[in-house]
Amino acid sequence: MANRKIDVNPFNSIASILFLVLIFVGLYFVAKGVFWLLGLLAPIFIILTLIIDYKVLVSYGNWLVNLFKSNILMGIGAVLLTVFGFPVVSGFLFGKAIISKKIKEKFGQFEQPEKKKEEYAAYEEVKDDFEVEEPLDLENAPRKVEKPEVIIKRKSSESNNEYDDLFQ
Repeated sequence: MANRKIDVNPFNSIASILFLVLIFVGLYFVAKGVFWLLGLLAPIFIILTLIIDYKVLVSYGNWLVNLFKSNILMGIGAVLLTVFGFPVVSGFLFGKAIISKKIKEKFGQFEQPEKKKEEYAAYEEVKDDFEVEEPLDLENAPRKVEKPEVIIKRKSSESNNEYDDLFQ
């Protein structure tokens, strides 16, 4: 068992490195194709976003303006990323508009519809069966807690300390 022969083949490590490089090159071309396709569809996404829910674009613009006002460097960076990443941003905003529309459809049924006329709630008048004859007089009521008397005794009257004089 101790005399086991280890076979080290240098071509195995070269083949694995080449395979890894081929995977990264393939991922590059896939990302490039997706970005190209998004670039073609970006204007359509923006138009559909405006049709579905224009508030998504307005809120994104407000976010950029507020970011620019609060932190100018982050605002410039966000605007540059928006310009250069326009296909990705348009796809993101389109997806956000679709999701917000679905949420409004799903939870919109729980919202109260707008009332055309003023509708009053049905109610019944309840008569009081009791009356208070005399109001409570709390000023003359006896106190439950009496303030204790504090007695301070001086140990010696010869003390000329100003601190001790504060307690007299």
